[in-house]
Formats: sequence, structure tokens, C-alpha cells
Amino acid sequence: MKLLMKVEAKILDQLIKEEIEKLLNEYVVPVGYSLSDWKAYRKKHKTTNADYHKEHPDRRWKVVHGHKAGEIGKSLPGMSDMSYEEATRAHAAIAMRG
Repeated sequence: MKLLMKVEAKILDQLIKEEIEKLLNEYVVPVGYSLSDWKAYRKKHKTTNADYHKEHPDRRWKVVHGHKAGEIGKSLPGMSDMSYEEATRAHAAIAMRG
């Protein structure tokens, strides 16, 4: 029973993260990936940014536009070569501002 509750909680967590991601206007993406390539990679490998970071801790990250017409996938000024922690903090600050 406890295992079932943990599985259900994990599924609910993932669904909430996916819905929040749809609402955000910017994304955190590893340097070297386009936004569309990163989304495809995540879907194909069923991974998250945090899981990818654990596997590749030295990888640099960027924050990119996600929904702004003509700007989709372009890095935000000054946010194109950051550590994972810096990129996620910047992304959270942008999301809170919105």
C-alpha cells in the first residue's frame, strides 16, 4: 500500500511539473541543445533536467525563450553559459516575476 502511494505521488509530481512547464515562458536547456532538440531528448530518454544534471554535472546551461514569437529558443541576455544551479535560480526568479 505504501509503495502504491509513493508511485501515485511520483506520478502526480510529474504531472504537476509538466503542467507548470507548459505555463512558463522560458526553459532551462543544456548548452549545445536547441529547445526543440532538448524537449525531444527529454521525451525520448524519459529524463528531467535534474536527472540529466546528475549524469552530466559539468555541463553548462542556458535559459531560453519558450513562447515569445520570433524569439523561441533564443537565449535570454546574459543567461547562455551558466551552471545548472545558476540557471535554475534565474529561471525561478523569472517565473516568480511573471
